Amino acid sequence: MYQLLWNTHLKIVNESTCKLINKVGKLPKERLCRQDTGLSDAQITIFLGITSDFLDAFMDVTQTACSPHPLQFENIWENGGQPLVELAAQQKQANYDLLHLHYQLSMVLQMITTFGVKHSKPVNNLFEASVVNVLFTDFARNVEVSWNKSDIKINASRTQFLFKVISASIESITINESGKIYSTQHVTWMAKCLSLARFWNLDVDLFKRYQITKLYTNGFDSLSEELIPSINDRNELGKNLLMVGAKRMSQYLTKSPDFSNNIAALSPALTNYMDTLDDEWCAPCPVEKIAALATYIIQCINEDQIEHRLAQLLLEASVTIGELKS
Repeated sequence: MYQLLWNTHLKIVNESTCKLINKVGKLPKERLCRQDTGLSDAQITIFLGITSDFLDAFMDVTQTACSPHPLQFENIWENGGQPLVELAAQQKQANYDLLHLHYQLSMVLQMITTFGVKHSKPVNNLFEASVVNVLFTDFARNVEVSWNKSDIKINASRTQFLFKVISASIESITINESGKIYSTQHVTWMAKCLSLARFWNLDVDLFKRYQITKLYTNGFDSLSEELIPSINDRNELGKNLLMVGAKRMSQYLTKSPDFSNNIAALSPALTNYMDTLDDEWCAPCPVEKIAALATYIIQCINEDQIEHRLAQLLLEASVTIGELKS
């Protein structure tokens, strides 16, 4: 039944949507969407969500073994057309790997449309040419599909794509007036990003570290702290967070009314390190949060590395500035 539904109702629109997004590199405006797919840009996003759920269920059914049942019909149907259930029973077994490939593609397209992600020729740059050639072929086709043995260029593109989606999903996090954080949408999409990373045989820990770093950058410290225990490479995470902590300090000093006294609390080594960082935005925060972050960084980085000493200097500066403020 799933294969009939796909071929009859979903395949054509999915294929035209895929070609459109691959050509434009993003979800186009409504006019172009309607011209190529018959759906508006908003409807395409909903449709791709339905497709992802459909393919997910299709994969579950494909892996479930079931014995055929004899078909019985009422006499009234004997002279009619072929019953739908009979058509469904005649469908060949779907190729699970081919099905899984389309599930991955559907998730990629859904991510692009949901968050307005821009990525040049996403189909060609996220999937091998040999894989692209079998897209939207018959699911019963006996063909070998491999999506986790890609070259360096494809893997680099996949990594950057998932970084974009993670960053965009973090922007969906909101805080109400009482300070309660709503992050359900981000958590859902982060799980999907990690699933794709596993499918593509990428370093899952890299994306978890990126998530934590971006959460700290956006000021969601409490969410980040909950995730730190799940990281394998704490040392690398510490180095990433050191940059966030130093940027926070730089921003704090810039907006501080007592700049001259506060800057004196920083050691030359820490000041020099801060000067090497880019001017990427980070959410403003009180000096107490900088100190708390510095404490986490010290716990993460190996003691024999220069970054560990810089984290100590950051903590000392934060404590000193806090004392001056009080």
